[in-house]
Amino acid sequence: MQRVLTTDDFVTGVRCARQLWYRINRPEDEGSALHRAYREDQYRRLAAVAGLSSEPEVREYDLTPQWRVSARVEELGESESGWSLVFLRPATSVKDSFVWEAAFADHVFARTGAGGGEVVLRYLRKTYRRIAGDDYRGLLIDADVTRRARGRAAEVPSRLERMMEILALPEADMLEQVEPCRRRTCPACTVGRSKVERLAALPPGSELSPVQQIHLAARASGKRHIDLPAIAAFLEELEYPLSFLDFEAYSEAVPSAAGLAPWEHVPVIYSLHRQERPGAPPAHHVYAALPGEDGRCGLYRDLVSRIGERGSIVVYGKGFERRMLERLAVGEGTGAGAGAGNETAHLAAARTAADPLPPPKLENIIPRLVDISRIFARGEYYDPRQEGSASLKAVYHAMIGGEYGELEVADGRDANVLYYFLRHGFPDGQELDGEVVLEDLKRYCSLDTEALFHIVEYLWSLV
Repeated sequence: MQRVLTTDDFVTGVRCARQLWYRINRPEDEGSALHRAYREDQYRRLAAVAGLSSEPEVREYDLTPQWRVSARVEELGESESGWSLVFLRPATSVKDSFVWEAAFADHVFARTGAGGGEVVLRYLRKTYRRIAGDDYRGLLIDADVTRRARGRAAEVPSRLERMMEILALPEADMLEQVEPCRRRTCPACTVGRSKVERLAALPPGSELSPVQQIHLAARASGKRHIDLPAIAAFLEELEYPLSFLDFEAYSEAVPSAAGLAPWEHVPVIYSLHRQERPGAPPAHHVYAALPGEDGRCGLYRDLVSRIGERGSIVVYGKGFERRMLERLAVGEGTGAGAGAGNETAHLAAARTAADPLPPPKLENIIPRLVDISRIFARGEYYDPRQEGSASLKAVYHAMIGGEYGELEVADGRDANVLYYFLRHGFPDGQELDGEVVLEDLKRYCSLDTEALFHIVEYLWSLV
């Protein structure tokens, strides 16, 4: 039985031959079925908005007795110069990988008698914002990538030949003969190796940043690096009562609510631990917008009523939390500044006369944000058990032994996917209990702010 090499397989092989080998020979390692379903559903919904068939045009040919190659396009049309190929991609820019996809398809379609015309990439307009009732006019934009795709199409046969050679190798031979790629996020080249292990494997004399030097020194000694003056200076910045804040958000290619742009993160859950004075136990509150409604107004109103008028707001990664707050503001005149403007006027779009909002307090909230992650990003506190990571989970586990337990949610990507399906319905065969999933999402968000509280308490114990 012939095996099939698809466009996605080919582009994976261009990026990393090792990853292609595992994708084909160990498909069970290619991520969760729910994440794959999320990507497919984004495409399906975008195709419906674009008025294209959910069944793409497919062409195949025999490459070897063991392999066929298969390419697809969303639209195939006749033109004066030949057959034109139209690709639809749920992205807001023309990525290099899309040009390789187009090159591969141009090669396959030309080989099967359907090439020669223009090659068009249809993608999302980054500046588009949903207006209720606009039928998504202006959401999509076309880019002619004919010249770029055709230039690379000439390379496709030789690349396919090399991929066939690599796929035929046993795993041990493949790992010996194929160099790892340089992508830090490649699952095939970084699996089983922590960040600090990858640092230690660099050639002697490699240039290292001060933080990387701290990581390697701690790995060699097995001891923590603690910059007490820097930690004390950070703690002196904190003003009680302390609020520990975290958001969970979701995004989608085709924005379903007014005021949103493609892939714009929408805050849907927040957790708040609040400590009135040093040594006092924190009070906790978590709020989740119901997936079936546009809950931005309710979330903003609830947060404003509980965050208080004074005291530091401790977050892990100030940029994300600030963006979530700005996207809950009413644009002009809230203290968000000219940069926020109407582009982030989420609530202005959702607001109605029958549902008045409290006075905007963004100008009071954002200046109070304090980003605790900077201590760990700068290496002012580093435990070798972090293994080179400055993520909240890595720090919490290494510093205090904190765990997140058995949840459906492993990280922010899981939270995004799960909330998306709570809103739009889980795919057939992958249904989960919506109430349980929503409680897991709330618990996951709550654990982040709980971790922030415990980390600050531990830092106080050091000084």
